[in-house]
Amino acid sequence: MKDAHTKLTFASLGLALVVGATALVATPTAADDGPPAHEVLTVEDIEWEQAPPSLPPGAEVSVIEGDLTSDGLTLWRLKFPADYRIAPHWHGVTSA
Repeated sequence: MKDAHTKLTFASLGLALVVGATALVATPTAADDGPPAHEVLTVEDIEWEQAPPSLPPGAEVSVIEGDLTSDGLTLWRLKFPADYRIAPHWHGVTSA
C-alpha cells in the first residue's frame, strides 16, 4: 500500500512540475507582444505591380509581407494570364 501511495505522490508531483513549467514558458511577459494579429486581405486590398524582369512578361506580383530585395521570410502572390509558363528553376535559399 505504501508503494502505491509513493508512486501516486511522485506522479502528482511530476504532473505539477510539468504543468507549472508549461505555464511559465507559455505566459507572455510585458516585453512580449505576442504573435501578430491575424489579417484578412480581400481581392480589393491587394495591390499588384509588374513582376521582376526575371519572370516572363505578363506576370504581376503582390508582396503581402516582407521585402523581396532582402534576406528573410516573405509572403507574396503571383498573378499571371492563362497558359503562362515559368521555366523550371531553383531558389538559392531555403524556403519555408
